[in-house]
Amino acid sequence: RAFEMPFQLLCGFIFFHLRKRLGTFLGVIVTSTFYSLAHFFDNGQIFIPKDPSTVDAVRLLVGYLEPLVTRPHDLLAEFTGLFIFGVVLSFAFVRLGSLFLPMGLHAGAVFLIKFQYSFVRPGPGDLYDPFFGAQTFHDGPCEWVVLVLLGLMIWLVTSTKSTR
Repeated sequence: RAFEMPFQLLCGFIFFHLRKRLGTFLGVIVTSTFYSLAHFFDNGQIFIPKDPSTVDAVRLLVGYLEPLVTRPHDLLAEFTGLFIFGVVLSFAFVRLGSLFLPMGLHAGAVFLIKFQYSFVRPGPGDLYDPFFGAQTFHDGPCEWVVLVLLGLMIWLVTSTKSTR
């Protein structure tokens, strides 16, 4: 998606400034919440006329927020996984002071999610496993554990680098 890199830079910019004002912990929480929520904005391909009015702007805003308002309980598991991944990305930025690793991790995750559809086709209906989630890599408890392990791995690798 064309907006991936600017979005990652925006999250890095937001975190950088929130960290100055709120401290690292609250900066991570707020940025990770924003990161998670941004994945659910969907305009539903709303048509905007050539000369948009205020009504069109409100309709577009409501269209973006529709999934969050109409089915928040369905999005909770995916929100949790995205939040944990946002914490891991922020943690990587804090440890290294650079956006290169968080952007690389995000690009790798997007690649894996897109690549899985080459081999695994969704089955009939909405299948959800209580441990492994659905088709995405971030909506089941097992995936959450993997994300936490990724964060621990980043901590280990960066701590050995800083002691050299």
